[in-house]
Amino acid sequence: MPRTKTAGRGTNGAGSIRKLTTEKNGKTYVYWQARYTAGFDPATGKQVQRSITGKTKKEVAQRLRQVTAEIDQGMYREPCKLTVSEMAGYLAE
Repeated sequence: MPRTKTAGRGTNGAGSIRKLTTEKNGKTYVYWQARYTAGFDPATGKQVQRSITGKTKKEVAQRLRQVTAEIDQGMYREPCKLTVSEMAGYLAE
């Protein structure tokens, strides 16, 4: 019997979405996380993985589709990791 693609798998490079739960102070919190490959590190050759989190699967899936489309079109920009004090220093110059 030929092997068929399972319904739960997406296309290659589309990323993945999963449901996560965490417990803080006796209360359980549920959120969704999407992971995607943003490219490859030129020094090591390893994948650069990024995450998107949100309250609903729908909003995370929408943002994941947007980011992967930007990567495919070559318009993706890495997230900025400046602190507020560093940003204030750049603006003051």
